[in-house]
Amino acid sequence: MSVPRLPTGTVTFLFTDIEGSTRLWQRHPEAMRVALARHHEILRIAIESNGGYVFQIVGDAFCAAFHTVSAGVSAALAAQHALTGESWGESRIRVRMAVHTGTAEVHAGEHKSGEYVSGLTLSHAARLLSVGYGGQVLVSSAAQEMLRDDAPTRVELRDLGVHRLRDIAGAEHIFQVIAPGLPAAFPALVSLEAVPNNLARQLTSFVGRRREIAEVQRLLAETRLLTATGPGGSGKTRLCLEAAAGLLEDYPGGVWMLELAPVTDPELAAQVLATTLGVREEAGRSLLATVIDHLRTKRALLVLDNCEHLIDACARLAEALLQACSHVKIVASSREPLGLTGEVVFRVPPLSLPDSRHLPPLERFADYEAIRLFVDRAVAAKPDFALTEANAPVTAKVCERLDGIPLAIELAAARVRTLSIQQIAAHLDERFRLLTGGSRTALPRHQTLRGLIDWSHGLLVDTERALFRRLAAFLGGWTLEAAEGVCAFDGVQRHDAVDLLGRLVDKSLVLMDERDGEARYRMLETIRQYGLEKLADSTEGETVRARHRDFWVSFAEAAEQRLQGAEQVTWLTRLDDDHDNMRAALRWSIDRDEAEPALRLGAALVPFWDTRGYVREGREWLDTLLARAGATPAPALTPQGRRALAQVFDGAARMRARWSEFADEVDLQTRGLAVWRELGDTRGVAEALNNLADVSRLRGNRARSKEFVEESLALFRGLADKRGTAHALILMAELAADDGDHARARSLFEESVPLFEAVQDRRGLSHALVGLGGILTRLGDDRRAGALYERSLQLAEELGDTHAVATALRSLGAAAHHRQDHARARSFYADSVARFREMNDSFCLAQALVGFALASHEANDHDRAGTYGDEGVALLRANDARGELATSLERLARAALGHRDVARAARLFGESLTVWGDSQDPSGVATSLEGLARVADARGLPAIALRLLAAADAWRRARGAQRSDADRNICDRLSAAARAQLDPSAADAAWANGASTPLDETIAHARGMLETSRE
Repeated sequence: MSVPRLPTGTVTFLFTDIEGSTRLWQRHPEAMRVALARHHEILRIAIESNGGYVFQIVGDAFCAAFHTVSAGVSAALAAQHALTGESWGESRIRVRMAVHTGTAEVHAGEHKSGEYVSGLTLSHAARLLSVGYGGQVLVSSAAQEMLRDDAPTRVELRDLGVHRLRDIAGAEHIFQVIAPGLPAAFPALVSLEAVPNNLARQLTSFVGRRREIAEVQRLLAETRLLTATGPGGSGKTRLCLEAAAGLLEDYPGGVWMLELAPVTDPELAAQVLATTLGVREEAGRSLLATVIDHLRTKRALLVLDNCEHLIDACARLAEALLQACSHVKIVASSREPLGLTGEVVFRVPPLSLPDSRHLPPLERFADYEAIRLFVDRAVAAKPDFALTEANAPVTAKVCERLDGIPLAIELAAARVRTLSIQQIAAHLDERFRLLTGGSRTALPRHQTLRGLIDWSHGLLVDTERALFRRLAAFLGGWTLEAAEGVCAFDGVQRHDAVDLLGRLVDKSLVLMDERDGEARYRMLETIRQYGLEKLADSTEGETVRARHRDFWVSFAEAAEQRLQGAEQVTWLTRLDDDHDNMRAALRWSIDRDEAEPALRLGAALVPFWDTRGYVREGREWLDTLLARAGATPAPALTPQGRRALAQVFDGAARMRARWSEFADEVDLQTRGLAVWRELGDTRGVAEALNNLADVSRLRGNRARSKEFVEESLALFRGLADKRGTAHALILMAELAADDGDHARARSLFEESVPLFEAVQDRRGLSHALVGLGGILTRLGDDRRAGALYERSLQLAEELGDTHAVATALRSLGAAAHHRQDHARARSFYADSVARFREMNDSFCLAQALVGFALASHEANDHDRAGTYGDEGVALLRANDARGELATSLERLARAALGHRDVARAARLFGESLTVWGDSQDPSGVATSLEGLARVADARGLPAIALRLLAAADAWRRARGAQRSDADRNICDRLSAAARAQLDPSAADAAWANGASTPLDETIAHARGMLETSRE
């Protein structure tokens, strides 16, 4: 028996198992033995008859691989139909199935259970299977994207929404296959917490609040906007979370919490919502409009937490969402209402308390929420704490004096580690004496909480107080290193910071989280606000803010240097963690017109913003910095500041490039280059020149691009800068490939690879491998090209670089197309298209669409090929990417000619000639002329074909342009065929005419003749 050709690269997996199989085995062991054998037979036949390969069976679970999504779904449906029609008797079985597509490799040699290698893809398929029901077929978003173009007949996909899968980062958009003869109605998926959400898993128990939770849920059934109000520490956030968690099944569109406490800029409220929902910005549209489109048809619940400092922005955001999204509801927590029409305000009451004048028996103390909470937290702080006849009355008194406010009770309970309950009560009397005069019910609760924090603060020694108020400058948390860098001065020694920080953690003024073996610290927002007031009351507020800014400037600059090497992932994560701190430092510097530190920080953050996709935000920061720098006299900037200014120009240009705004990119790069030259910074000049070379190539000006890159390469070589040299070599290789000099392109790519490896620049290496693979594909070395693409994809996945992953997939599509494996080519291209669409990268999307169109042509799907090709061309034209536009037009024209669509080929070659002619590109003009010659030949016009070939030859010779051996052979055969149809004198005359006539006349005449000859 021959071994089947196993799918590799992008593979579709079908995973199945029997729902409730353990229960069935326990109840019907004999019947299940028979049923399982029949189950295995049905699945094997369904899988293998649809071209699938069963690579693993574990008990009743099947794992199979397919070359296409359509085949995988067809196998699943065939199996479900057979299983449904089977008579199972008492052991009736129901099988759940999941189809997922992703990258995977096969072990060389053996073909046995478990030979596929791709933990992420296989785990993803398994987790998708785990949320379904017997009889149900689920499809992942990656598989659905490709199934849209190749679905089995009479099959529909039902959108089941976005769900969190166990052990899988991010959320998964899941679809159900609907087909005639199979059940379509199933309960809600059993994904994490059943419904898509980001509700945090709480580390402490939730005490009481049953009545309040029920009331909030009842009110949400009657209104679309509910705001829970109350003082800081009253438990608004926790109450909203618990109420929302109980309503998950009512909101299939998701329950999402927006943590607004770290956000200081009101304009970022929509960004937080978009990030929470996983919605990416789209060029030319407001982020809020994109979010509204995402939510418009969803039944979702949004929890806006800590709105008070962004009250106006939150009100505007809520109003816009409620007006546009009829199925969305909002529950907000705030110290004041949002003030919108229709808003229902729920005032969060204190926890229930016993009457201290008529205390209940000890066994009844637990009936009161405040007592239960105090005991729960006290036991956590001191495990041997217990409520006794002796301490119960004092505990009740403490809870009463704290007005039943949860945060106040928790902070007080934490003190049992070092104080007796009687001592705690005594401190409360001492600290709250001023605040408890008169009727306690008339006191503003924020004063009660302030009194508690005053009391907690009063227990600190001077060095602890100093560190506490200085730590309040951090947003979103900090590390020990940051605490030392910002806060260790004037009485707080660096070597004492760790001990002092530990004391603040013990006293619950600071919280500690551990991640990947490193401690990270934060404050509850209420406590942080109190600390900020103390900082403002001190004489060191400006000093702390300045030290905070300087620390993050240095941190960002250090991170920038590590984002290209082996530690890239680690430092990207660190920048993610402290993005809010750096935003605050930027805003503080800008508001104080401190141009130089702001420029340095913005410049250092450019690679982070670019990699993480913060294109809109990064662009806005950089534009603000450039506007402020323009108002700053040049002498006010040091050389370091001028260098940062040049980097900001480069960064702003890079942000334009992400949105394909190439004209603006050129302007900014040119201005940055001028600053680098003024500084005499050779490396900066070289990088700017390389960037200008890249955008010039994309715009079709290859001659200018070559000038820039040659100067850039010379400068990088002079600096012995391996990474810069490698990037310049890549661009030179791409230019050589454009000219048809594949041997030189290969040599240049191969020279760049070890340079990237030497500096451990995985992102650059991935780029180089893709380029080299492309050249090897053109030279016919498909085996090595495929290996390079796979390695590039692996590097990109290791980095979590979604752009590089999409690029590698596009290249794998090109390789499969070259091998005439059109099904796999379309599969790779579809995956790439989906990813570029998600990133809103219209330029790279256009390239993937053109590739998809070419593969569709080869699959004889000409209608779809035309649709994809036209969309890709339109995007390139809109982006003013003239070089890529002309090349794509030529490729599409050749495909059209190969499928005898001569009229389309003529139009596309004519358009490419116009684009190349505008840029005066010698190779491009000649290639398009030769393409038109092929059109003339197809229409039986040998004289015109010869004239165009002669014009192309003359154009190349006059400008020293190269062409590939393959193109030369095609032209030679075409010329010979044309001459065979003419007498020698007529052929010579046509050639001489084409060689001597000005190009524009030749083109006009050829177009006229071709148009006249069209039938």
